[in-house]
Order: sequence, then C-alpha cells, then structure tokens
Amino acid sequence: MIKNNLCCLSSISLVEPTIEKNTARAEIIVTESDGTESRFELMNKYDRHLQEDHLPLLRLAFCMPLLNYGLFSKKSSYIFR
Repeated sequence: MIKNNLCCLSSISLVEPTIEKNTARAEIIVTESDGTESRFELMNKYDRHLQEDHLPLLRLAFCMPLLNYGLFSKKSSYIFR
C-alpha cells in the first residue's frame, strides 16, 4: 500500500480580526514544513459600520477560507488576543 502525505504546512494560524469602520482585517500566519514563515492579511469590506459584537461572526468568516488549507497542515490554530 502506498501512502501519500499531503501535509506541506507545519501550521496555519489566524490572528484576532480587527475592525476599522466598515472594514475587517485578519492576519494569517503560515509555517511551512521547513520552518519558513509567511504572513498575509485578509480584508473584508462591508456596507455598514462594524461593531465589537460582530467579532464572533468575523472570526468564523475568516476561518472559512482556511479550512481547505488546514487539510494540508499538521496544526491549525486561532490566536485571539
């Protein structure tokens, strides 16, 4: 039996989203298997101003795109500060 290892990422992490008027931003931290770390920002704009009580839904919204990449990662984490 041949085993294929699809894991190419050591970890993928989501940093707590921030709110600025009608824009939400979250930083994504990706660590490759060789230890190389990359960071990028996701940004969503909305028609209305956001409030702090929107954070739980924003966390979920930013997690959704990461689910597919989590299949190729040994560890997924969410850093909520």
